[in-house]
Amino acid sequence: MGQEMKNFLVGPMPIDKFLEEFFPISKIQNYQAPLFEQNCYDETVSCRMESAAYIPFVSAMYPHCPFLIAP
Repeated sequence: MGQEMKNFLVGPMPIDKFLEEFFPISKIQNYQAPLFEQNCYDETVSCRMESAAYIPFVSAMYPHCPFLIAP
């Protein structure tokens, strides 16, 4: 399938250009960039096991999207 599709693909595309092309901020109503605290994910990235990173990650994300994450 990959061989069949290769003539129909263009890329790779830089992430910032992809986002601006397909998800332009100017089209999002009432957009405000989240204000993240410096080093707010340190506890998440320092975990040795993925499962240990869940709670620190959710705790860091909760202030920015409480409607997506149950407390």
